[in-house]
Amino acid sequence: MLNDENIKRLETIFNEGKIEEAKELAIELLKENENDARLYYVIGNAFLLQNEIEKAKENLTKSLSLNQNFTGVLILLGGLFYREGDFKKAAGYFARAAKLDPNNDKIFYNLGTAHQAMEDYENALNFYQKAMQINPKDVKSYYNSSLILLRKGDYERGFDLYRLRYHQELPDKPTQLFINHLPLNTMEDIEDKTILVYDEQGLEKTIDFVRFLPSFVEKGAKIVLRVQEPLQKLLSYNYPDITFSHTLNPDDEMTFEGHFPLMDGAFLTKVKKRSIPFTEGYLKVDENDSKEFREKNSIKNEGKNIGIIWKEDDNFAGNEILLSEIIKNLKAEGVNVYSLAENPNVEENEILEENGVVSLGEDLEDYYDKALALSNMDAIIGIDTPLLHLSGAMGKPAALLLGEKSDWIWGSRDKKSSWHNSITIYKINDKNYKRAIKKATNAIKI
Repeated sequence: MLNDENIKRLETIFNEGKIEEAKELAIELLKENENDARLYYVIGNAFLLQNEIEKAKENLTKSLSLNQNFTGVLILLGGLFYREGDFKKAAGYFARAAKLDPNNDKIFYNLGTAHQAMEDYENALNFYQKAMQINPKDVKSYYNSSLILLRKGDYERGFDLYRLRYHQELPDKPTQLFINHLPLNTMEDIEDKTILVYDEQGLEKTIDFVRFLPSFVEKGAKIVLRVQEPLQKLLSYNYPDITFSHTLNPDDEMTFEGHFPLMDGAFLTKVKKRSIPFTEGYLKVDENDSKEFREKNSIKNEGKNIGIIWKEDDNFAGNEILLSEIIKNLKAEGVNVYSLAENPNVEENEILEENGVVSLGEDLEDYYDKALALSNMDAIIGIDTPLLHLSGAMGKPAALLLGEKSDWIWGSRDKKSSWHNSITIYKINDKNYKRAIKKATNAIKI
């Protein structure tokens, strides 16, 4: 029988980070203690830390067969299956662990993440709530709850909790505060004050959330927005009362009487799903510039011009199958197809040329140029990229081919975007993509 002294020695070695030494000792001890669940647990945990997943799973399963109430093993197995994408099995192990250790907030957090991944949002919220009851300082559970509330369209509670996205204790926080002291938390008394606002989380979020800034201007505030350089010209044209700069540096001497990250505009204006402003479109280009772009690029005046977006603007790997399927379904008399992708690869260019698709995306310098291209399209079809968001911001009819892992802004079962009335959502996966593309293309060809 394994004595306490050996167990303490094993724990000490493992906790000191000597993983291989601890594993070898546990294997040696197994020779005389072959039915000790604790040894298999140590071996399995060591293999897990060494990223030998199958060996980890084998030893942890053996440990659990010897002791069905081994909480640590249940947690590790739950984590393993979560990592593999088997969220249902992961939730099962976490649930068993929760029964054995009902005061462990981390287990309930894990249960929440598993159910959230399964899109079982109500149960996920309940598990996060339990975790927060046990540990009121559980920032991750509050933050994950905000993502669910936002996806469900409960913006009043969601955006309030979503401010935790820049909390110092949140690991891998998606937003960094530009200035260390607390951001603005009310729109009261902002008249004649200079407010610094700054971009966060990519171009698409700037496109979506810039719509809230006019509300601050209407209250008499002077707004200065640090913005990504590709958007500066487009936003400056549309909002002459706001100062835009991509060169702001917090180390330089700046005088502001308030600040907040851009997405907090939704929180500060107390937006609700039915009161999102400017859902019909709020960005535009100069008509003469649009006409000049049309003539320069020989965009046709007859028929329906449809722009396609099948890859990200920068380094996203293109999908030739997706591209071919979109083009095949768009082919019809009177339909002119234009590629808006920035960097098609060799195979994609061949597909475009074979099908007579004109490529517009490669010579567009910034998002004002991209908006010029969009202004000359009658409709857009594509995946979730900043350009698709820009289509919505311009009120351009668009069919969004939305993958299984989608941003909260598109809702859970929504077929129309709450943020852009012109965008219709088509859920797409490996099994239904042909059917979904056919449905989407048929709709925008009309």
